[in-house]
Amino acid sequence: MLEKVEITEEFLAAGRSDRGSWSKAQLQLLGMSYPLRSGWKEALIGRKIEVAIAEEFIALKNKHLKKSSLTPTKNIKKQIAKQDENIPSIIPKSDTSSRKEVIIYTDGACSGNPGTGGWGAILKYGEHCKELSGSAEEKTTNNRMEMMAVIEALKALKYPCLVYLHTDSQLIVNTMTRNWKRKTNQDLWAEIDRLARIHQVKWIWVKGHASDPLNNRVDRLAVAASKAALNGDRE
Repeated sequence: MLEKVEITEEFLAAGRSDRGSWSKAQLQLLGMSYPLRSGWKEALIGRKIEVAIAEEFIALKNKHLKKSSLTPTKNIKKQIAKQDENIPSIIPKSDTSSRKEVIIYTDGACSGNPGTGGWGAILKYGEHCKELSGSAEEKTTNNRMEMMAVIEALKALKYPCLVYLHTDSQLIVNTMTRNWKRKTNQDLWAEIDRLARIHQVKWIWVKGHASDPLNNRVDRLAVAASKAALNGDRE
């Protein structure tokens, strides 16, 4: 029996081009015909396809774009690569292609700012899903809890992984991808840097309190941990 994989929102996003679109060839691989009708994504999610088809779908990413449209993305990649040259990695670059892909969602919460805080995280690998949560010192901040969620989630990984890390913290995403100035919490930034050198992390911003169910779930985990700590039931 041929091995199959499930079509998920993350899978579709991984095959989307740098201009935010899919090619006709890609969607035909998934059994979609043109013109596309409303709800086509919902119709695909949950279906299972052969691994070979899934790999071809990803391989066709950007194939339908003109070279000129890819230039900004390539320039950004060159800038990132140049920055990475000065960061010693404990994992040889040749090993990155075999890393397991893990989807992570994180969030932090604080009862008062500063106040009693909590954090939550969800780790997904294939069909496996793990939830983590915890609290911190009584006088903390929302930003520290957002950062603690990232740290604890990455520390939970037993092997170097390719991580798609989702957070509604623009501070974290922009600091890690756009070199925003680090004014405070230097201890936590240093730990995030260390963990990011172990794993290959794709930093993804999601809108908080919106329609993403996993983001809403980690928000509830963080708030629950914060309330528990406020009531003296510290984890």
